[in-house]
Amino acid sequence: MSSNNDSQKRFDELLCLVVEEQATTEQITELLDIAEHDAELKHKLKAQLEIDFLLSQVEQTEQKANVFVDAVLQASASESQIKDFEKQVIGAIQAEADAAKQQALRQEQQNQTPIDNKVVYLPWAISGFSMAACVLLSVLFFFYGGRPITVAPMAQVPVVEVEDNGVAVVVNTVANKRDYRIGQTISPGKLKIEQGFMELEFYNGAQLKIAGPAELEVISAQRVKLLSGKVMTDVPHVAIGFTIDTPNSEVVDLGTAIGVSVDENGQSQVHVFDGLIEAVDKDGNKQQIAKGEALNIDAPKMSEWQQTKAKAGQFSEFSEIADLTVFAIDQKHQRWLEMRDLIIQEPSLVAYYDFEKDSSKPRILKNVANTSEEFNGAIVGAKWAAGPWPGKSSLDFKRSSDRVRVDIDGRFDEFTLAAWVKIDSLDRTFSALLLTDGYRPGDMHWQLGQFGQSRHGLIVLGLAATLEQKGAYKGRNYNYAPFFSVADSGTWYHLATSVSQNSKEVKTYINGELVKRQPLLYFSDFWRIEKANIANWNSKKNANPLRNLNGSMAEMMIFSRALGDDEVAQIALKD
Repeated sequence: MSSNNDSQKRFDELLCLVVEEQATTEQITELLDIAEHDAELKHKLKAQLEIDFLLSQVEQTEQKANVFVDAVLQASASESQIKDFEKQVIGAIQAEADAAKQQALRQEQQNQTPIDNKVVYLPWAISGFSMAACVLLSVLFFFYGGRPITVAPMAQVPVVEVEDNGVAVVVNTVANKRDYRIGQTISPGKLKIEQGFMELEFYNGAQLKIAGPAELEVISAQRVKLLSGKVMTDVPHVAIGFTIDTPNSEVVDLGTAIGVSVDENGQSQVHVFDGLIEAVDKDGNKQQIAKGEALNIDAPKMSEWQQTKAKAGQFSEFSEIADLTVFAIDQKHQRWLEMRDLIIQEPSLVAYYDFEKDSSKPRILKNVANTSEEFNGAIVGAKWAAGPWPGKSSLDFKRSSDRVRVDIDGRFDEFTLAAWVKIDSLDRTFSALLLTDGYRPGDMHWQLGQFGQSRHGLIVLGLAATLEQKGAYKGRNYNYAPFFSVADSGTWYHLATSVSQNSKEVKTYINGELVKRQPLLYFSDFWRIEKANIANWNSKKNANPLRNLNGSMAEMMIFSRALGDDEVAQIALKD
């Protein structure tokens, strides 16, 4: 299993290099060798090449075709039985493209109208390149090692269906020391709240409010076990049957609003404020309790239980949730405002987009750093929306054209990028955060990745070093995985990454926590941004691969130095 996982991981790394046009001949050979032993990886490679490497790369298509074809030919050079066939295929395709080009030129001369020959014979070039790569890959796959290999039809490749293991979602959390986030999925298991409040909505429709300190075990979307503390429920008709286990009973909610408490000695109380519940003892005996009544359950047998009147005062802390929520929201927004005012004074702050709408220029994303108004961004397509907390705004990116266009001058020895991001879906190979135009030596590409049928995404920082290594400019992707799954859709994250050539490190942060530290493998005379897109990419080709972000962004900071761990935690508003 470990070997398979390692092969899959290496395959994804190599495929990423191919998509980013950074793969060497040796790396392409290694990629083909891994794919040769796995039918699913063969299909994945073929589909990825067609989408990202072939059809999307319009400009200099023939040049890219020659690079890839040469690499495949080198990989299969020892296979004399197919070498002539490969040359014939390539020759036939090249002849077809040349014929189309000549025909277009003759037409241009006859009509005396200027024609961009890249456009005229482009379909032939794309078709030729696509056919060449696919045929050569097929030949290599079928005859690799001098023997036929049976490839399963596409329909027979098992489809990996993404599973959601959650049973509830966090809809509110107030004054909670633990790192629970609104929108976070809760899976079966222990749940401990030391202080504050948390509100959950279960997949079956039941709502559960928890006051800390409390500890419970989430069993399913229909059942929890309260070990200690206090909870209150709101169970609509569709969720009737939601059950709370206590040390000595089962409390079945028949469509009610109730309060349940368990003290340190394991003694529990059930107060019915609306509707009806059914209490079940250890022997299976049942007793119904209606609105206005309560039970003291301090023994396993129902005969020892005491029925009393419900007392709302015993759950008075829950009445504070609304006020505390408003206070916490106001407090967080105030903390952000204070942080923003402080960070604007930071000398290394190159650009700071706070994503606050300027009513006088609503299609301009203002750079609030003390640098240059020329760094202001132009909003294209994206719509203003709510941010990660009330009072904070964001831009929503949905369509393939949505983006913020920026031009940020400067060259840096080191840098930090930070952003508040909400991801609705990772529905393409790469989803842009900040991508420089094209991908030149010195450029940086910060984006999210989703390869093939992987259950999780990843954070990708691509760096194209300017310094030559053995005669070639070196590019490298620094990845962090796993990050984000389908169950996390709609969740806000604070993401940051830093690069330091002094400490020779690349660091990745999520919500103010350092999650990965990697060695910087290739050094550069400088790193730069210049013309770039937030949440999209301009490949500087006639057609652009789809890399638009499907989600929202509420902040983007760019520093000319690598921030420390404490500084990243500060801008992430980490408690």
